[in-house]
Amino acid sequence: MKNSENPGAAPIGPRDKWAEWRARRDKSLANPRRNAAALRLNATVWQPIALAPRDGTLLLLLVEADAEDINSHPLEDSALSRTVGFNNFDHDGEDVWQMAGWCWDHDHFTAGHGQPKKWMLFPNAPGNSA
Repeated sequence: MKNSENPGAAPIGPRDKWAEWRARRDKSLANPRRNAAALRLNATVWQPIALAPRDGTLLLLLVEADAEDINSHPLEDSALSRTVGFNNFDHDGEDVWQMAGWCWDHDHFTAGHGQPKKWMLFPNAPGNSA
């Protein structure tokens, strides 16, 4: 069996192959974007947007609206606005944040725009431990 980490190295046996697989798995689990269990431990703490999951998980977002953009549609009348949204990069390869916004002219929800700065998982509902 070939050693995928070092092609010039001596072949590795089945036991070594499992050790290699476990090392790759452990490295992947150490990545906070991939470890949902670790993320849920900090569900009520605002996290940097760079660490946000991009797998379609619905998140609470803290978004900076562009004051010059009349189509930014923030939910709150402030420079930083809380909203809900997601990024589906892991599934479609497009690093685009989709979020809820508010049309202040017609009083209805619409697509939001702006730059997400922080994120947070939704806390569990009362009485729901999962």
